[in-house]
Amino acid sequence: MNRRTFLWALIVVPCLTVIAGCAYGPVYWTRYDATPDLFNADHQQCSDIATISVGFGSAAAYKSCMGEKGWIRVQARGSQPVPEPHFLGPEDDEEFAPASSSRQRQ
Repeated sequence: MNRRTFLWALIVVPCLTVIAGCAYGPVYWTRYDATPDLFNADHQQCSDIATISVGFGSAAAYKSCMGEKGWIRVQARGSQPVPEPHFLGPEDDEEFAPASSSRQRQ
């Protein structure tokens, strides 16, 4: 590899890594008729259904339940905002742990 190619790779590769890392943001739930009260009611019901025992649950069961209620998941991309209204929900099984049960929802 010649010096010019090495310098090009030394600049371009880190830049592409940074851009790729910033391309995706958090995942939200949205629905055409969404309100905070509606989300909180569906979220609570789906959390209860997905909870296996003593605060441990299944994110897959939660996501399935929310999908059956008409909620869809949207992911923020870079600086582009997600559609309004949108709400956060658990994304993996660890978020069902008892310590995270007091986590604020948007």
